[in-house]
Amino acid sequence: MRDKKDHREFIFNNAIFGLVGQGFADDYYLDAKGQCAGGRGACPDAKLSRRRAKNDVRLLNSAVINDFNMLTFRRYFDRAKCNICK
Repeated sequence: MRDKKDHREFIFNNAIFGLVGQGFADDYYLDAKGQCAGGRGACPDAKLSRRRAKNDVRLLNSAVINDFNMLTFRRYFDRAKCNICK
């Protein structure tokens, strides 16, 4: 049984969602443990107007090589907002 102190949650974090073969990558903000509804849940940054959120992911390449799915993307990094950088 896990100790609650060791249990990690991804709520209030960012995630990158990408599709190999379709050339698609999008920046998501995880606000709650559900799908996006009314600006809450796992929502693309483009749907979140109340925050200064924007899709700052740029897909550089997507490929399947030797049964491995590979996405290469670039993301703007704002060091001022980084909590672990300080």
